[in-house]
Amino acid sequence: MTLAVFNLEFRGLPHREATSANPAVAHAVIGIDALLTQASKVLFGRVVEPEIDVRAGEGTGDFEVDLGFRVDAGKARCAALAGEPFYADPQPDVVLRALGFVAIERSPEELAALPEGWCDGLVALMLRLGGRQPEKIYLTGKNVDIDVGHEERYVVDKATYELFKDREVRAGLKALVEALADSEIAEINVSERDAQEPVFVLQPGHINAFSMEEPQEVLLLEKVRTMALTLQAPVFRNAQAWFFDNGLQHIQATMGDRDFLSLIDSGIFELQPGDVLVANVRVKTLHRRDVGLVSTYEVVGVLDTRRADTDILMPGI
Repeated sequence: MTLAVFNLEFRGLPHREATSANPAVAHAVIGIDALLTQASKVLFGRVVEPEIDVRAGEGTGDFEVDLGFRVDAGKARCAALAGEPFYADPQPDVVLRALGFVAIERSPEELAALPEGWCDGLVALMLRLGGRQPEKIYLTGKNVDIDVGHEERYVVDKATYELFKDREVRAGLKALVEALADSEIAEINVSERDAQEPVFVLQPGHINAFSMEEPQEVLLLEKVRTMALTLQAPVFRNAQAWFFDNGLQHIQATMGDRDFLSLIDSGIFELQPGDVLVANVRVKTLHRRDVGLVSTYEVVGVLDTRRADTDILMPGI
């Protein structure tokens, strides 16, 4: 079994003792196990069954952590036949790289080619965010841009983004970092097993950067589209409730085209059920924790009116 390994040190403990004797350390070790298990599942799905070994090292507060995979041969073969080598031969070091638990060596040329705001792994991203929530996510192919406002943007690979948005991964990482709330623990140090070089060091001031405050509502999509909408109900001079059908579903929209609304309100023109409006419509889709997806529609500009009882059918515009 191929292993991905790292060392974990809780600095500041006054003496060597069993893990269970210090609740903060015990909780953190459980968090590491949950973190690595869920991160492996997020990245490789049902192809792997992760095996984690966390054992005490030689020094006070030292632990050695090994991650290996038991691979489902049938699913791995299916992945190979489907032309998916990433899943056909899953490697545990991919998980540590996405988490930021290993140092990545790059040449000067490779460093220069990295986009501005690049973060190697989840821990580096969380530290840069400092507990702030992203304002917008840009899916740009292999990488993901995370915008936090004020022209501040960070870039991660797709694997790191998948871990960033997983609740159980974030909870496992939070459980590890919360050990720093214990006054006896001054630092958490993650280092490479062979080189003994530190990959990152966390201190009590970093606890808030790994918080788990979830927004109850986020804007998922907002776009102005040109749509053809059939009026379903008479218009009673109301900008807030226009009922349409787009040929697939019923839509309730607000009317934001004030000039068009003025023509209807003044009685100069009237609309009847069955009339078609060709219009620019702002569609906003919100993702709410309690109800899921909610979409709103606002007609921002009426381009053309196709009256059912008088107009000859015209092609699209």
